[in-house]
Amino acid sequence: MTTPWWSARAIAACALVALALTGCTAADGTGPSAPPGSAASGTIPASTPTPTAQPEAVIVVASVDADGKAVTTSGYVNGIIEDGGSCAYTLSSGSAEVTTTTVGQADTSTTSCGQGITPIEKLSRGTWKVVLSYTAVSQRTVVSEPVSVEIP
Repeated sequence: MTTPWWSARAIAACALVALALTGCTAADGTGPSAPPGSAASGTIPASTPTPTAQPEAVIVVASVDADGKAVTTSGYVNGIIEDGGSCAYTLSSGSAEVTTTTVGQADTSTTSCGQGITPIEKLSRGTWKVVLSYTAVSQRTVVSEPVSVEIP
């Protein structure tokens, strides 16, 4: 007597399922135990904590508007996610300083400082350095690297 080809496949599939189930634990708790540290053993190994990055302020835009009437600045703070901190875009050239402030707003992964608009008449011609300073609700202050903007 010969076994039909589909029966041989069914028997092979059942054997594979039975083999796979041999590692399972019975309802009464008997059966092979899971290796220590696996999720199945009930204990998950402690992971090494990833060091948290220091917060950093980042300037995204610092440029004279196309109409030449203002300097637009924008930026964000990595490592802090909160509403209500104070953002200050400070433009400096020699001893002159002009600051525009905005309020920080939390987004999904940073604190956005939005746009600062500084009227061009407050600035003289030449190269100005722009720095973003963020003072968190906790009073911690983070300062960006300076970027340059040329006032025509």
